[in-house]
Amino acid sequence: MTIELVPVLFEGPYDWDALKALAEGKTTVPGAEGIREGVVVRPQTERRAPGLGRVHLKLVSNQFLEKAE
Repeated sequence: MTIELVPVLFEGPYDWDALKALAEGKTTVPGAEGIREGVVVRPQTERRAPGLGRVHLKLVSNQFLEKAE
């Protein structure tokens, strides 16, 4: 069984402006069409926050939010 992973769009130091730009646009998932829902941001070294669990952030695309209304 193969588990498909989403494409990695960026690896590097935290950059808010780059993240906002990456959250918008057409999907980059192979075989899919439409707009990008957003991006998931995670630390290079896995970590956990007490009471929350794994530290990950999802920045949702403005295009996706407008479409959902």
